[in-house]
Amino acid sequence: TRKRLIDALHCGPITTIEARRNLDILMPAARIYELKHLHGHDIQTIRIRQETDSGKLHCVAKYVLFVGGGN
Repeated sequence: TRKRLIDALHCGPITTIEARRNLDILMPAARIYELKHLHGHDIQTIRIRQETDSGKLHCVAKYVLFVGGGN
């Protein structure tokens, strides 16, 4: 599960809804916590509003992976 999520983050930001829908990760926040605190990835969380497939608007997390630190 963490591998699918980190692989997706290497391609670009992903929201809670997208992680659940496209990656079949039911608890993305827990996997993000593990990737950050157990595996040392620099992942930032941004709160956004996003519509679900049923049309309901939710406040969700958008996760952004920062790779490297070059100048």
